[in-house]
Amino acid sequence: MSVWDWVMIQRIAISNSGDDARIAMDERFRSAFKFMDEDPDMALDLLSQSRLIAQELDEKWWVQLSNHWELQTLLFYKRDYNHVLEKAVKAAVEVRKPEYENFPQRICLHEDLIYSYLESDPIGYSEQIRSAIEYMESQVTPDLECRFCVSGLKTHFTILTGDIDLALDLALKYVEQSEHEDHYLSSAYIYLCAIAFARQDWQKMKDWALAGEVVSRRRNRENNLVEMLTCNAVATRCLGDEKEALRLCQAATQRAAGYGARLGARYYQMLAAYHELGGDLKKACQVRDRQLHEIEGTARHFVECQCRLEIVRLRKALGLPFEDAADGVRTAAKRLKEPSYILKQLESYLDHDV
Repeated sequence: MSVWDWVMIQRIAISNSGDDARIAMDERFRSAFKFMDEDPDMALDLLSQSRLIAQELDEKWWVQLSNHWELQTLLFYKRDYNHVLEKAVKAAVEVRKPEYENFPQRICLHEDLIYSYLESDPIGYSEQIRSAIEYMESQVTPDLECRFCVSGLKTHFTILTGDIDLALDLALKYVEQSEHEDHYLSSAYIYLCAIAFARQDWQKMKDWALAGEVVSRRRNRENNLVEMLTCNAVATRCLGDEKEALRLCQAATQRAAGYGARLGARYYQMLAAYHELGGDLKKACQVRDRQLHEIEGTARHFVECQCRLEIVRLRKALGLPFEDAADGVRTAAKRLKEPSYILKQLESYLDHDV
């Protein structure tokens, strides 16, 4: 069973109906997918047009379908979280009404809500995240692909909240569950690499990065491939093969060129770590400066705070002025629902050599 089944049934009915308005609604929706990667603003415009037509036709399910893909475009293609949380909350509340009981994307819209929380403030919104995950689990049937999304979200959230042992258990189960679903398997290996990095288990990190690279190439998931190559570069450097590590890092950065804000936080984390582990703190700081430039103004508050913290740490280690950078952390932390987690880290960095 697929969350797309009802959409395909609807499309056949629309095509046979000769209804110009509904045909336009569907055409604009389908056209949006052609632009998500290269021109997310165009994709957003087309989705908005599809939604407006659906509203005029009182096609409530289609309105929420358009909302889901608007959120997906903002979250993962444009990576601009401004007003995303408000949109996601509104949609999630709407689809809990009885008239959406059989609407598959009601589950997907809760996934959008959780991702909105994860990069905005996973600590401050931890209870809301747990509640939304519980709702998804209560709605997912064993034959619905949303079960993979639930596993991914639980793993991601557990990594962010620091329970690495539990995260490893969840990630390994996610890999097993996704064995024949490359789209999800690719993401599962990224989580395993993040866990191995936290544990400094370089051989496992390399093994999982290589496995993830194969799956990402097979599925043509370019962003995941970039992350896998960068993770492999870090692990390979730590295992002592500098020549191969350099090749992997260059391959990753070449592929990453032009992606800009569409690259996730883990790419920058791994690239900075690659340079720092090689003793080049200046390049590591430059990577973090570039990341900050990409994410400023995108309302990815937690990611911005983490980036600013790293800039403080690296500038202090380099013997450079860091007071302004520390003030930047404090200002960014004010946007969090729960800023104490970040502020405690900042004070730790300021009080000790890190």
